[in-house]
Amino acid sequence: MHTGILVYDTCAQFEVMFASWILKDKGEVVTYGLEMRDYESMEGFRLRPHRLLEDMIPDEISLFIIPGGQPDVIAGNMILGKKLRGLNDRGKLLAAICGGPVHLGKAGVLQGKRFTTSVYEERKGDFEGGTYVDEDLVEDGNVITAWPNAYADFAIALGRRMNAFKDEAEEQQVIHIIKEFKRE
Repeated sequence: MHTGILVYDTCAQFEVMFASWILKDKGEVVTYGLEMRDYESMEGFRLRPHRLLEDMIPDEISLFIIPGGQPDVIAGNMILGKKLRGLNDRGKLLAAICGGPVHLGKAGVLQGKRFTTSVYEERKGDFEGGTYVDEDLVEDGNVITAWPNAYADFAIALGRRMNAFKDEAEEQQVIHIIKEFKRE
């Protein structure tokens, strides 16, 4: 299993941290950027991608995650759109949270799909062909989208879809840790 996570200036790292934590023991988690340089996350962290997005081989990806952030920083990027369409054409799991679904919409990946996003009202034109659903988390085929407040549910949904939990007990333990914030 190979999980790719997009990094870019303003990306919201917190929205994908639990997902990365859940998936890292089940396969390689690799960050991708449009350039090989430091990016600054919304939280102020410096992030350097492992690989360039243009070098990503869609057949090697099982899941590709787009964190939220300021969509205009990379909106409409041709390489991103091409890679997202390639992943979608192969039925790969695509996940986006907060403003991340903008990039799925711009790439045409949301055609005929239900989705959610926290930026729908101000960016309706970016989602032609998709059906907005006012829910925290929406799964439709190979696409999972979420509002930023659903980052824990987003991570759990990705873990389930990627068979990252060895059994129900492990899944419940993860839920206990990331949603209930309790010590064991």
